[in-house]
Amino acid sequence: MIKMVQMINAGRGDYMFSNQEEGEYLIKSAGIPRENLIVKSYPDSPRGEYRYILFSRLVSEDEIKTINSYIKEYLDTHSE
Repeated sequence: MIKMVQMINAGRGDYMFSNQEEGEYLIKSAGIPRENLIVKSYPDSPRGEYRYILFSRLVSEDEIKTINSYIKEYLDTHSE
């Protein structure tokens, strides 16, 4: 995906789709000045894809519950 952002910046591509968070990350990771690209937001577009966290069996159930509670707290305070 970083290659695609670089191609668009170089004029070898026209557009790509991503969610807001990934788009900002890709632009920054590609080392491209933000003002070089136009980022359009569509309010009716779905939120980003689901993300999964995988744990080894060495992680206790209590630790997983703690992490899940922090994720829920974050989502509750940062949702639109």
